[in-house]
Amino acid sequence: MSRQARELAIGISLFVITFAVFWISPVLNVGDSHYSMLLSESILSRHSVFLNEYSFPRDVAITTRDAPPVRGPALGYSYQLGIVHGHVMYVYPHGSSLLSLPFVAIANLLGLHAATAQGGYSVRGEVIIEKILAAFLMALLTVIIFRTSLSLLDIGASVFVAVACAFGTQIWSSASRAMWSSTWLILLAQIAILELVRSDLSERPPRAVLLATILSWMYFCRPTASIPIAVLTVYIFWFHRRNFVAFAATGSVWCLAFVAYSRFAFGEWLPGYYAVGSQMKFHDFFVALAGLLISPSRGLFIIVPVTAFVLYRVVRYWKSLPERALAAAALAIVTLLVLSAALWPIWWGGWSYGPRILTDVLPWLVLLAILSLAAAPPHAARKLSRIEMATGLSLVVISIAMNAPGALSYKSARWNAVVDIDNHPERAFNWRYPQFLAGFISAPHGWRDPDG
Repeated sequence: MSRQARELAIGISLFVITFAVFWISPVLNVGDSHYSMLLSESILSRHSVFLNEYSFPRDVAITTRDAPPVRGPALGYSYQLGIVHGHVMYVYPHGSSLLSLPFVAIANLLGLHAATAQGGYSVRGEVIIEKILAAFLMALLTVIIFRTSLSLLDIGASVFVAVACAFGTQIWSSASRAMWSSTWLILLAQIAILELVRSDLSERPPRAVLLATILSWMYFCRPTASIPIAVLTVYIFWFHRRNFVAFAATGSVWCLAFVAYSRFAFGEWLPGYYAVGSQMKFHDFFVALAGLLISPSRGLFIIVPVTAFVLYRVVRYWKSLPERALAAAALAIVTLLVLSAALWPIWWGGWSYGPRILTDVLPWLVLLAILSLAAAPPHAARKLSRIEMATGLSLVVISIAMNAPGALSYKSARWNAVVDIDNHPERAFNWRYPQFLAGFISAPHGWRDPDG
């Protein structure tokens, strides 16, 4: 079997295996994404982004531009919806719904609908469509990670990286559990990274129109994409200046399209959810930063401890790191995404598992992991290399074990209600009852239990 055929067979196997695991993992976390597939269905069947003609199980609140949806799921109304200028709207970003149109069309043809025949909301239909689509997209992401790794690593190492990322990160515990806005975003980001890596290795300029289009749609899915867009715009200008005009022109066209859509759908130049500046909280910054990085229930270094190993190798082998300019861009993106998340008023990510709010950093950490594994100098001491590899492997195993409860344990999902996380975010720091141990230990006395 040729190398190309072997790589194809492995890629298909990775897709089938990861899709099956994501699909059979029982825990779902459909929160913010409720009604996102209904929006897709409305566009397909009624040619409208307005959901006025549907009936909903809960009341819909009037939403203003200066009060975007930062509400918890425990409230008594459909917080994902809002009445905007007299129309019932899905008030979270519409990018995921628009990108999901072909998939929802296929689901509708197969008899799966997010709306009932009477015009009501089908929770069951929404959840099934989201479950299938999220599993499919994250399995596809695993394959793209594998293909990205192959650009710099051998087949064995590439399989290892792909599997570690699929099951040892938020891909398994969050992004594959529902159609979060990050689900489409990290897939698009990984495609952009693949284009950048292949471009640099082949010493050809990146395809500017393709790259700008991918980055634009990342922003349509989630406003945090403005950070990689800004960093990569500087990167393209500095290292691929001959392609910058095409890159900037394409991005400008998509920007105009976004503004036109926002004006049509929301009656504003920018949807309320994107007005993040009005929501940032600076006085809790250091508490939020600690929560995002080291708290037992939301900390990135706790739930995905292999992150620390990746950063260690990047620093240790920086001088021999391939594509250092791209690595510097990735480090800048990761840093800025973490800092911006610490300014978000709901830094703990609501009713979710682990560092869900930092899912956006994953593709850039994956890039750093690949570059760091390709960077070890050939004269490195064998003993140290063995110790490093043993440490890295151990941290991957721990990361998988830490993310598994997010996909497999219902008690870990109920942990959010037991600790009442939206009203008591400080409990994310409590080591007596961390989320990943919710299936093994009891909640402290006096903490609310949803099961009575």
